[in-house]
Amino acid sequence: MVLYRLFNEVWSNAIVVASFYGEPQTASWYAAACVSVAVPAVYITIGGLRSSLLSDTIQAGLAVVLLVVVLAVVLPTAAAPVGSWNPVAGRAMWSLEGGLDLLLVGLLQGCLSYPFFDPVLTDRAFLAEPRTMLRAFCAGGALAAAFIVGFSTLGIFGNMEAALGGGDGPAPAGLAKGQPVAVAKHFGTGVFSVVNIIMLTSSISTLDSTFSSVSKLAGPEVLSFLRTGKPGTVDAASGRDVLVGRLAVVGLAVAGTLPLLANPTALSATTISGTVVMGLGPPVLLLEHLPAGCYRPLAFHLPLWSGVALGVCYQVAGHWPGAVDLSALAVGAGSYGKLLGVNLLGTGLAFALCAAGSLLVPFRAAGAAGAKGNGAGVALDAI
Repeated sequence: MVLYRLFNEVWSNAIVVASFYGEPQTASWYAAACVSVAVPAVYITIGGLRSSLLSDTIQAGLAVVLLVVVLAVVLPTAAAPVGSWNPVAGRAMWSLEGGLDLLLVGLLQGCLSYPFFDPVLTDRAFLAEPRTMLRAFCAGGALAAAFIVGFSTLGIFGNMEAALGGGDGPAPAGLAKGQPVAVAKHFGTGVFSVVNIIMLTSSISTLDSTFSSVSKLAGPEVLSFLRTGKPGTVDAASGRDVLVGRLAVVGLAVAGTLPLLANPTALSATTISGTVVMGLGPPVLLLEHLPAGCYRPLAFHLPLWSGVALGVCYQVAGHWPGAVDLSALAVGAGSYGKLLGVNLLGTGLAFALCAAGSLLVPFRAAGAAGAKGNGAGVALDAI
């Protein structure tokens, strides 16, 4: 699950950076995407997690300062026509068609999948003591939320400018959609340059975290587990662990750029990966409250893999001949109605399957009583 998330991080961040350097699928677009992936891959391969932590501090500070500068320039310019703007009447924003479908998907995934598997945050926090980890989660989450809201304001005002016909010339094609590159171009060369730097630093900061995470996952954790039966730690990593970790960084950098050939959208990296792992949250939340003696592995795997199956079906629907059509699951007529329907179904199914797994207490108890006990319990132990 974590590796799939790391894989999606690579190409989604590469797309965001590449959009500032050319039209999709052009030579300059591919070149920018590859360079933006190669730079963090190189210095993580050389310096490891320590170089990632150091660069993150610099990049985060730079991004916050530049965002304040951009907002100071854009907000006074875009605020002038606010008096004539009536989003409630003009866009029906408080409806599924107006974007609430995607908001509901975000709330579902934000509560039931991302907190349990997002490696970029958890790998950082779990390097520290529990109290420090808790402060890191709270401070990091609050700062990230503030940054997202501030940066999203640029897209909102870009959309408003396009709707009101503001500006001195024809609006860029992506202005109404709030695309960062279109909004940045609309507000002039200076804003475009600063926004470009913000996106570069944010992308590289995310990717170096991604590469350090996969290095830790492939080296000290998985390789040590295969060798000793116990996951290792960064402090106790052997030379072989470090070599495997470095090879994993190179492999992920190459594999993670291949989806660019299909020209996906950056948003699909988060919506799809969150959908695939939507069955992870319910068992994590419920396992501590299940009856004593129930077969916990089954109560975990049933909801997990049901979510994976639904997520894969959603990903391939409409792309492969003969793929399952999930249109009947759509909730509302919005752009993300089908995504919302799949997430609602998958979440409900995950909770139900986790609860169903907890009902197997008698079989588990019978199997534990001895070889002469209930044969179903013995078979369940074998599974």
